Amino acid sequence: AYDALHDLYADKVVTLCIQLGGYFYKAAQIVSTRDEFVPPQYMRELKRLQGNAPPQRGGAEVKEMVREELGLESIGEVFEEFDDEAFGAASVGQVHRAVLRGGGGEVAVKVKHPRVEDYFRSDMKIIKDFCSLAMRQHLPALREIEKQFMSEFDFTREASNMKHVADMLNRHPKW
Repeated sequence: AYDALHDLYADKVVTLCIQLGGYFYKAAQIVSTRDEFVPPQYMRELKRLQGNAPPQRGGAEVKEMVREELGLESIGEVFEEFDDEAFGAASVGQVHRAVLRGGGGEVAVKVKHPRVEDYFRSDMKIIKDFCSLAMRQHLPALREIEKQFMSEFDFTREASNMKHVADMLNRHPKW
C-alpha cells in the first residue's frame, strides 16, 4: 500500500523541494546521497537534484547585478563577453562564463540566487526552533548543516581557497 503512495508522491515532493529552494533543495541533495534514508521511489527522484539545480536569474538580470556590484557604468568596461545562459547552478547561486577585457582570459562569474541567504537563515531558525521543542536529538546535525551551508555564501573565501589549491597544484611537478 505504501509503495503505491510513494510512487504517486515522490516526484511531487522533489518538485516542492525545488520550488522551496535554499535549505530544502540542499537538504534534498544531501538525502539523495544516502540510499537508506528514504524509499527507492523518492531516491530515484532525489538523484535528479545532484548537480542539476535550475538557474534562477536570466542573463540580463545577472549582468545588471554584476554591473551594480562592481560599480560600473556598463558591464562592457570589464568583460569582453558575458554569456547570458548559466553553465552551472546550485542551491546557492549560478555561474556564467565571461571573458575579461584586455586579454584577461576566460573567467567564471558566480552570483547568488535572490535573497537565498535570508531564506536559508529563516528556514534554519524555524527548523531548529521546532526541533528544540520536539526533536532535540536532531539539533547537533542541524547545526552542522547550518555551518556547512553558511560557508557556501562566502564567494570571496571560496575563490581564495580555489586559488590556494591551484597554486599548490601548479607547484607540483605532475600538474
